[in-house]
Amino acid sequence: MSGSQPYSSPRLFLLLFRLELLALLACFIAAGFAVGGVINDTILAWVYAIAAAAGAGIILGFLSRLFFRLFSFPFRLTAAITATLLSLLVMGWLTQGLVGADPALPAERRPDWAGLGLMAIGVAASTLAVAAWRKRAIDVAPATSGEILQEPASSAPKEKKIKSMAQGTAAASSRNRFGGVLRFFQRARRDAEIHLTGAEKYKCPYCLQPIEARDPRGVVVCPICHTRHHKDCWDVTGMCQVPHFHA
Repeated sequence: MSGSQPYSSPRLFLLLFRLELLALLACFIAAGFAVGGVINDTILAWVYAIAAAAGAGIILGFLSRLFFRLFSFPFRLTAAITATLLSLLVMGWLTQGLVGADPALPAERRPDWAGLGLMAIGVAASTLAVAAWRKRAIDVAPATSGEILQEPASSAPKEKKIKSMAQGTAAASSRNRFGGVLRFFQRARRDAEIHLTGAEKYKCPYCLQPIEARDPRGVVVCPICHTRHHKDCWDVTGMCQVPHFHA
């Protein structure tokens, strides 16, 4: 039989263990603020009491978020508020009402408005700590017949991947265009280089290769514009490659 085990469900055991741990930490936090309130001689007592209530609420609110992050928001909030009230009661009991809310207050001094005010401050601080930076759930419309419902979270990586691919393609296209323009200007610069060698140099307008003074390929001079060609280049077209009237 499973009755020999204290808790039949591991999830229930974990929940109760964390609740007990949160209550224990609330008592330790109360003890710390109580010691600070007793030895405090620089800050006004009521200012320290408000700061202690708010500090306990914030700390226990974040601890509740940490311990019960797999549980619902109302459960985390309830645990944080309960732990904060427990901490303030322990704080008041240790300091006899100097800090926190004293549960042993005499009947003639009740209701303890100062203690109730500190409780309200602690509850507000713990609520803010639990509710801060919450991730809002995305509302998804119900799928109609023939449609497949996809989780919004699964589409986010795909969108990021598509966006990164598009950016990479655009960057590569820009680099190719820039490289093509750079190569064009480099060729133009090489073609436009002026060689001051003291001798006139010629280039064949057909193959754009230099023509030597005694070129082994042969030289043909246009009778109209006097442009020099390689003989084999001239034989290919049979005419001058410089635009002018061919008689």
